[in-house]
Order: sequence, then C-alpha cells, then structure tokens
Amino acid sequence: MVKHIYNKLLESPDISRHVYWVTMSQDFSIHKLQNKIVERIKLSLSNEEKELGHRAAEMSQELTKKQRWILILDDLWNSFELHEVGIPVPLKGCKLLVTTRSEAVCRQMNSKNNVRVNPLSNEEAWTLFMEVLGHERSLLSPQVEQVARDITRECAGLPLGIKTIAGTMKGVDGMHEWRYVLEDLKQSKVPQDRVEEEKSREAEINEGHTMLDRLERACLLERLRGGNYVKMHDLIRDMAIQILEENSRAIVKAGAQLKELPDAHEWSEKLKSVSLMHNQIEEIHSGHSPRCPNLSTLFLCDNRQLGFIADSFFKQLHGLKVLDLSRTNIECLPDSVSDLEGLTSLLLKDCWSLSSVPSLKKLRALKRLDLSGSPLEKIPHGMEYISNLRYLRMNGCGEKKFPSGILPKLSHLQVFILDAWIFENCSGEIYAPVTVEGKEVGCLRKLESLECHFEDQSNYLEYLKSRDATKLLRTYKIVIGQLREDANKPSRYSRGGTKVVLLGNLNINRDRDFLEA
Repeated sequence: MVKHIYNKLLESPDISRHVYWVTMSQDFSIHKLQNKIVERIKLSLSNEEKELGHRAAEMSQELTKKQRWILILDDLWNSFELHEVGIPVPLKGCKLLVTTRSEAVCRQMNSKNNVRVNPLSNEEAWTLFMEVLGHERSLLSPQVEQVARDITRECAGLPLGIKTIAGTMKGVDGMHEWRYVLEDLKQSKVPQDRVEEEKSREAEINEGHTMLDRLERACLLERLRGGNYVKMHDLIRDMAIQILEENSRAIVKAGAQLKELPDAHEWSEKLKSVSLMHNQIEEIHSGHSPRCPNLSTLFLCDNRQLGFIADSFFKQLHGLKVLDLSRTNIECLPDSVSDLEGLTSLLLKDCWSLSSVPSLKKLRALKRLDLSGSPLEKIPHGMEYISNLRYLRMNGCGEKKFPSGILPKLSHLQVFILDAWIFENCSGEIYAPVTVEGKEVGCLRKLESLECHFEDQSNYLEYLKSRDATKLLRTYKIVIGQLREDANKPSRYSRGGTKVVLLGNLNINRDRDFLEA
C-alpha cells in the first residue's frame, strides 16, 4: 500500500523531487538511519566522524531549508526520538510517514493518524498469489492447487509473505516441493526446539525431493528410468570426488573391482566418508584397524563375497554414524559395532548368511535399523534401549511371535515393517510369518507406515482401539489371521497398492463386530 502511495507521489511534478524512501532494518541505530537519510536527500556532511548530535543538527537544518518534503520510513522495528536523528517534525509543508508491524512502536513515536492495515481476505490472498506465480488457475493440477491454497492461508493474508513465496514457486511443478514449502511454513510457527521432534517422515521425504528437484533444475543431476531415479553428471561427480580426495576427506572406490581394502596410508584421520560398495572384497582381517575418528559414513554394501570382518576394524571408528553392509555374505557382525554409540543408521539388508548381531543396547542414537532379508536366529539383544529409532524393518528371527515389551519403548517409530519372508541360502525365500500384538502396535503414536501380521481379529481390533485415530497411516499392508497355503506368495502380498488389509481364515459373526479397513 505504501509503495503504491510512493509511486503516486513520484508522478506528481511539484513534489516528486522531495519524496524520500528509506528502508529500515532490524539492526537499527541512529548512525545508520542518519546515513540512509543523508544519502536520499543528497547531503554531504562536512565531517563523517562528527558526534551524532552535530550530525543531527546539520540534517535538521538541511531538511528545514527544503520546506516541502515527504520522508517515508518503511518497516520500522524500533522507536527513536526524531530530534536525535535530525528530523524536524512538526514542520509546515512536511510529512513523516512510518510503516511498522508493531503498535507499540506507533505509541512510543507519538504518531498521529494511525492507519491499521488489515490482512488480505482468503480470496484476495489467492488472487495475489496467482498473479505473482504467473499461472492461469487452469494450468495447476487439482492436487497442486490445493497445496498452493494451503500455502496462501499459512501466509495469514500478509502481502509480502504471499509475494515472496509465490515468487520462489515460479516454474515449480513437483508435488513434493510444494508440500515441502507448506510444511516449512507450518514448522516456522513451531518453537525451534520442537521442530525436530515434530518433523514427520513424509516431511523429510518432501524435503529430500525438493533438494533433488532444485539440483536437477541447476543441471547438477539428471533423471533416469522414467524420472524415478537421478544421477549426478559424471563431470560434476569426478570434480566433487577429486576435491574431497585432495583434502583426504573421502575414499570413493565404488565398483573398482577391489579384492581388499585400500592401503593403510589412505585411511587418514581427516577422513569423513568412505565408499567401497560394489567391489569384490572377501575379508577384512585383524591387521586392519584404521584410526579415523572423524569418519561418519562407511559403505561396504554389495561386496557379495565379503564373509568376515575382524573385530579390530571398528575399534577406532567411534565417530561412525552410517554403516551399510547390505548384500554382503557376513555370518556375524563384529562385537565392536556395539560400541559405536554415535551410529544413527545400521543397514544390514539381504545379508543372506547373517545369523547374529551383537547387543544394540549402547546404540541409543540409532534412528534407522534395516535387517530385512537377513536370517537372524534370534531377535537382537537390547532393542528396547534404542528408543530414538524412527525406521525398523526386520523379520521374526525364527520367532513365531514378536517379543512383547519392545515396541512400546520405541515410541518415535515412524516406519515399522515386519517381513514375513526370509531368504536362506539352501531353501531360497521361505514364508515365516511372525505375529505382533495389536495393542503394542497401537502404542506407536508417530507411525506413518506399517507392515505386519496380526494373529487374529481381536488383535486387529485391539490395534484399532489403541491407535491415535487422529493420525492416519500413509501406507499399510496388514495381514490378519492365517493365510491359505496358496496365498503364501510374495506377489499376492505385494499387489494392491499402498493400503492393503489381507484377511485370512477368519470368522465374522452375524453382528458384524469385525471391522474391515
């Protein structure tokens, strides 16, 4: 509104040369404000180092000489005494116009003729948003339009916020990025210490996709396989690896046909990331005990012949946060992994010979644990202590029933997948379902994705009664009761989309007290 008034004043020939616009900032000071006004009125102070009072007197004298002027101070955050700056008000023929978000500033400045500017209505806000976005409404998909309207409402009718957000969304088509911006706006209203606590898995996925989309638009990534995958351009990847390796911060030898680990001198104390995936390493013997306190990420996945890792290997890697040994042939995980107390991700997917892992009791920072496809002989010890876990995927580890008492301790779980299929070297993939108590699954208040097997309808009903009805699962695949033998096939279970309830041999009484989802 004030910008509109300013533009109109500039169109008036008798006053346009005496209209001055000064944009304020939060780091306010008398000296900075004086400098901005001096610049606008084209006044050369005789001595920049003069005391503030002398500068104020010189400014006041110059403004008084001009007789007619309009000074606009936009977005004032702090009050101040006009005479301390050198603004001679009241002065006939002269006006001071101030905009501020604070009524307190208005009162402290003894302002007259206060005008409260109300927020835009929802329809006005939406019209402004679409004007800045530069889209015809018909060009937005119904899903994107709904998110865009939600974003506009989150701006609470404030024109500056609406214009800023709409400007950043020009040319953005990806749904994930729209949802990310909406979530970011919502989180901005949450106290900072609660943001991480309340962040959902879906919000993290949207944020990840937003980053990928922006990197693609910057031509740093390219889409593959119908857009479902992304790949870094070879030149960019080679340059990034070179920079990291020159500073001894990374070892990247993925797919290099290695049969043993890189030489000891390459494992420097500066190392932060090591990628040795897709190689032919068969053994990590006791002679390897790298001293890399800053190493946070270690990828050894897809070394399909890797059958043994000596306990000494992890002894001096206490900074490790991500360890990926998926699709290796290891039979047991070294005990020293139990002491990696900073570990946040432990990935042991499809380790088809893995029979045991050491205690997880000390791994209290762990957020992601993937044991899917690995035929463990028993449930890992200490699982009830990893209470920060967000993602858990595993099988029953030879049990018919998932041990009670563990799930209620994992209150931060967002994804819980209890696989019914295990791969064994001799038999291939075998069906080994493990049931879980409905009441315990219902305790997981932050759950967004669920795949599990309930023994009977009463357990399923118990789950429905116990869960938080206000929070809906984003995806679920639930089996209830015993499946027929011919149904025990992965294809039968995996078909049907992301929201599936599969009913086994159940009796539903005439009162229909069994609920189908």
